[in-house]
Amino acid sequence: MTDKEFKRKPNRKGLDRTAAVAFSSLYRAGNDKQIGNATECYMALHPKASRKTANAMGSRWLNDPMVQELLEEHNQRVLMRADITQERIMNELACLGFYNPQDFFNADGSPKSITELDERAARAITGLDTVNIGNGEEGVGQVLKLKLADKRPALVDMGKHIGMFKERIEHTGKDGGPIETKDLSENDLARRVAFILTKATKQK
Repeated sequence: MTDKEFKRKPNRKGLDRTAAVAFSSLYRAGNDKQIGNATECYMALHPKASRKTANAMGSRWLNDPMVQELLEEHNQRVLMRADITQERIMNELACLGFYNPQDFFNADGSPKSITELDERAARAITGLDTVNIGNGEEGVGQVLKLKLADKRPALVDMGKHIGMFKERIEHTGKDGGPIETKDLSENDLARRVAFILTKATKQK
């Protein structure tokens, strides 16, 4: 599909499946330049296109409904194969945020070996380090040092997920005053939107 063929049909619903599949495949699994870069993907399919055209059309193709649907289907397949679910992520965060330090010690206060820890306690461990102690005359032994998760980040993430922490963002104009607005013509608005889309595409 050429630029002209696409532009000649302003009322069409979107790309045909062949173009959408080709573009989405490059966007998620192309070469290093193409992955996540709509401009490079468009240029790969349209080698004669100018960089300016590729910037604009790449963004347009990326936002095409069928391309978005194909990318979402791929993401869901990846999550399923990796067994990544919301429930599993929340359970893992709960292990990091709700572990009890007492679970790492026996009733007499001696530390448990790592094989004695239950699964939830073991999941709170974020680092292991073996340290040699002693000397040749007295004997040499090893001490296993455990690094436990910082509870706060996990608790904050879970709190945000259930809506405990509401983030409030205020926008102000110059010197803290109100934001100044003015009416724009349709042409001015179109130019500004095109500039923003082009700038966003270049930053990908």
